[in-house]
Amino acid sequence: MCYLQIIPEGRSLSFNMHPYDVIIVGLGCAGVTASTTLVRAGKKVLGLEAMDRIGGRVKTVTFGDGVVEEGAEWIHGTVKSRIFDAAVKHNVPILPQDMVFHALQSDGTQADHKLINDLIEFAFEKVGKPPKDFTGGLGEFITGRVMEYVKQNYPHLVNDKSFLTEFFELMNLYINNHESSNDWNDVSAQSRYTELDGHQHMSWHRHGYKTFFEIMLNTYKNGPGLPNLDIKLNTEVSQIVWPKDGAGDVKVSCADGSTYTANHVIVTVSLGVLKDRHKTLFNPGLPQEKIKAIENTSIGVMDKIIFKFEEPWWPKQCLFFAFLWKPEDKERVPKEDYWTTRIFAASNPMGSRNALTLWTSGDVAKMLETLPENLVKRKCMDLLRKFMGKICVIPEPTGMIRSTWYTNPFTRGSYSYDNRLTLQNPNARTHLAEPLRDKFGCARVLFAGEATDLTHFSAAHGACDSGYREAMRLLGNKYSIVVSGTCNDYLKSRRKGPISAPIVNSGNKTTDGVTRVNSSTKVTVKSIKKNLRARAETTLSTLYDIETAYDYHVCPLSCPNTYDPVCVAVNRGHGLYFKFYTFVNHCAGDLYYCKHWQEFSPPPDEGELVKSSPLSWSYCAANKYIQYARFSEVTSSMGYYGWLAGDHKYSHIMEPHERIKGYG
Repeated sequence: MCYLQIIPEGRSLSFNMHPYDVIIVGLGCAGVTASTTLVRAGKKVLGLEAMDRIGGRVKTVTFGDGVVEEGAEWIHGTVKSRIFDAAVKHNVPILPQDMVFHALQSDGTQADHKLINDLIEFAFEKVGKPPKDFTGGLGEFITGRVMEYVKQNYPHLVNDKSFLTEFFELMNLYINNHESSNDWNDVSAQSRYTELDGHQHMSWHRHGYKTFFEIMLNTYKNGPGLPNLDIKLNTEVSQIVWPKDGAGDVKVSCADGSTYTANHVIVTVSLGVLKDRHKTLFNPGLPQEKIKAIENTSIGVMDKIIFKFEEPWWPKQCLFFAFLWKPEDKERVPKEDYWTTRIFAASNPMGSRNALTLWTSGDVAKMLETLPENLVKRKCMDLLRKFMGKICVIPEPTGMIRSTWYTNPFTRGSYSYDNRLTLQNPNARTHLAEPLRDKFGCARVLFAGEATDLTHFSAAHGACDSGYREAMRLLGNKYSIVVSGTCNDYLKSRRKGPISAPIVNSGNKTTDGVTRVNSSTKVTVKSIKKNLRARAETTLSTLYDIETAYDYHVCPLSCPNTYDPVCVAVNRGHGLYFKFYTFVNHCAGDLYYCKHWQEFSPPPDEGELVKSSPLSWSYCAANKYIQYARFSEVTSSMGYYGWLAGDHKYSHIMEPHERIKGYG
């Protein structure tokens, strides 16, 4: 029995019949990773995919005598890669494909392969990082460093303007295909993309990248699929209505008229789709910070034109062929055929022996997607014969396919890159990844996809990591509806009547040196409690403020201090409120965090001395006060103000000599 349920087109599901914990919008690398992570944790998940297939910007196509990739071609790195690890775990052989170029010139002659490959290797792997104050484009930085390398290692080329022009134009196109940019100076030299360790071009070869999705969905080798995962293909999401007030579920409306509801939605659409549709896709709309991040982050286009032939006709020892245009030949190309000069190379994919892929990017790729297929085929074959006709007999192809990542309304681009605005907007990707929270701080709409990853954007493994990140945001954050039920129901269940004023006792010191509370010297602190609550409620507009402040280790109540993070272990959905209480405690007593805490249950009996380790408490979501507290290894102020913020009658108040270094 296959548990992965792919629901036929035209058949809608009633929410009452199929209640979902989470809906995933988009089933590429991020969406599939998020959905399978949640399902394996026991959650009920619905995946909605606008296209007629799973994979997103990964698209394996049967072509030639095997398979080719219209989208992602390789696994980039082998260390800490979910994709590579999945292949290894399931004994799928992944083969390295070295980027060694057979360099050809536009007059049909062969260039110096050793020289070209040495310069390319230096430009890609040994060029290093620019100085921190360098604000130029990636092309400017690489050009400068390569020229230094040429002066040192190939001094005879310093004045060879023709060769240098050819090479740097080739490098421009190569970088553009790597980044999906239009020009290499559109890319910031300070790009934060970080490679994983290991070989950067690992091929699925004849298995195809589709195998990764089969592994993830447990359908590889006729696997049974996954329970609790429903998938609907050909289902375009038109609007996501989320409850900013915390009441009710998130509602997802689709273009076919169907509607689905869930506690949470994870949106994994591309940055290009967000640019196109964010104004109508979300209701309420996105916060200004996220809109700015969407507008200021770039997504480009990298396209492939793939031919198949009866038999391979290119040199068998070569997989990549680089095209270097001589300046005089380039000048003679008709204006309408200029796009052919922006195809930087051809390669034989490892998945199909008799297929040849041509690579292009940027504005030319966008335009190329709109040209008639016969024209593209004829001009590309002319290009191959121009560069390779003197060393090979080139037959007519028996088939052609091409990618259309820009004109596809469900991708609107290939992958993102760090543009020249990155230095002015260093937190853009962080804002892209930030969830939409309701007024109780619950993450209701979450965002994943390669563009939301800080250092592995543009790569399939970055997309996978982002999907896992958002799944774990729900599974790992105990203040989440997935764990605790809806915020609204939770608050109703916790809401109580007015709280009477607590009483603190000055206490007497006993023989063991600990101050014990007793019934004498009662001090009413109702007004102080009220002041603390009012200050917090007027300062913190939403629990998002608490979460953000906590993440940056700063106090949301306008304290000047910063402090170390703490370990949090909670199991009742109070995570954010623990943070809130710590901030109130800090401001009231001017203290740093205690280093460890955890929830305990139930609260102590009426007459029990509150004395334990480590520090523990619980914060009541409904009434915004400490429900009970249990202190040790804290300062006098921490104990006192912790008690003030609570409604339990007893507290261990430490004397100065009892204070332990590092706890206040």
